[in-house]
Amino acid sequence: MKVVLLSISVSLFSSLLLYDNPAGGILLLIPVYLFLKKYIAGKGYKRWKNEVLFQFGEMLRSLATALQVGYSIENAFFELTRQFNVMYGETAPIMKELKVICHGLKMNITIEKLLYGMAQRTGLTEMMEYAEIVNVAKHSGGNLIDITKHNADIIHQKRQMITEIETMAAAKKYESIVMNIMPVGILIYLRVTSKAYISALYSNPAGNALMTVLFVLYIFAAWLGNYITDFDKTKKIKIRKKKKVSKTLFSAGIVRILEKRILKSKKGMIDEEIKLLWVNTDKECVISEFWGKLVNSTILASAVGIVIFMTGVFMDMDNIALYLSIAGSVVVVVPYRIIYRIKEKGIERKNQLLLDYPELLDKMSLLLGAGLSVKGTIKRIAGEYIARRDSGKTDIRYAYEELVYMMRQLDNGIPETVVYEEWGRRSRMIIYMKLSSAIIQNLKKGNQDMLEQFRMMSLDAMEERNTAVKQMGEKASSKLLLPMMLQFTIILAVIMYPAITGM
Repeated sequence: MKVVLLSISVSLFSSLLLYDNPAGGILLLIPVYLFLKKYIAGKGYKRWKNEVLFQFGEMLRSLATALQVGYSIENAFFELTRQFNVMYGETAPIMKELKVICHGLKMNITIEKLLYGMAQRTGLTEMMEYAEIVNVAKHSGGNLIDITKHNADIIHQKRQMITEIETMAAAKKYESIVMNIMPVGILIYLRVTSKAYISALYSNPAGNALMTVLFVLYIFAAWLGNYITDFDKTKKIKIRKKKKVSKTLFSAGIVRILEKRILKSKKGMIDEEIKLLWVNTDKECVISEFWGKLVNSTILASAVGIVIFMTGVFMDMDNIALYLSIAGSVVVVVPYRIIYRIKEKGIERKNQLLLDYPELLDKMSLLLGAGLSVKGTIKRIAGEYIARRDSGKTDIRYAYEELVYMMRQLDNGIPETVVYEEWGRRSRMIIYMKLSSAIIQNLKKGNQDMLEQFRMMSLDAMEERNTAVKQMGEKASSKLLLPMMLQFTIILAVIMYPAITGM
């Protein structure tokens, strides 16, 4: 009901502001309702998730204390239920889950199944990871007290990092919100104080068309500002399947020209970058698809350039130099943009690898502490990621795609040392090279010191990730100039159009 009432209000207000006709809000009602429903639901889920994550972290701390004083893990949950009932009350999300667990224990259901059930109901990866760790530890004899403490510390560090990111993002988002308010505020001000002056925007079809264009531009600028200030976004990458790419004699000739003449020095670099970006797909298919797209775009850009040049030749010979420069720009910029897009994806991959490194390291240290081998740890993490990716619960993450590729290499019988060494080289990052070297060394000497090394590397990784997040915030400030200029353009158009038409 709240979303419906808010949608009606926003639709009517927008129609009145844009066209001076509230009835037009009927056309905006459905898209506004769908957007607000998704937006409000997303905000509510995020608040609930943060609350549950905090309470889960406190639960693990209390659970570790109870295990340390001698409780079994089953009896510890009964004790936790009594404590948390006093701390948070019966309506707290974690209390509902604890009651389900206690009821299941009374019904002789194993704690592992109950923890898995809690993780599935909440959808939190942290709960699923702990459930898997308990399952492994109970079967392999891992130190459950240390594992629980370490898991609680990891969640605490993650919450600190989330808080830092949200604090940094708040300032950028506030700037974006102020930018979005300015055009609306100025338009309202002009309607109230200078209704006769602004009437040119509403009294003719040209004014209505301009307001429609400005509205679309405003939506795009608002979306762009939100996209820039969203530091926790992920992008989906298509999983390519093998397909035949047809080439004409003409396009094949252009491919040879591009490969042997224009891009001779960069061809190998581009192909290698593509292989890294789509490590778990048919690489030859992706490379062939890329070059086919580049050829088609080059042909289309050349055709457009010829049309522009010939237009200047037949219609405006005095400005032929201008037409020639425009045609040349089109021919060069279109294929260059396709090549540069691969470079952008490479930068995105590097940022993802850096941001996901501490979390990956923590998962590996927890599973190693629970008693799994390095090979078993990689397979378990990769299997969990595949399940989440295929079910749509997560987008493509490059760090975990590398683990999936490693899992397939191990299944094919490639020696572990070779797999880990190639992993470090493919990452092209010092932190992953150090991790692969540490794993190889410990495989040769034994796994006694590996867990401690992982924990030390995790602390260093958190500092590097915080530095990377700060750099992302600084880059966001400069990127916000584009939506700011778009909003400024909208304000100029609203002010200048009535003056121009009234002359």
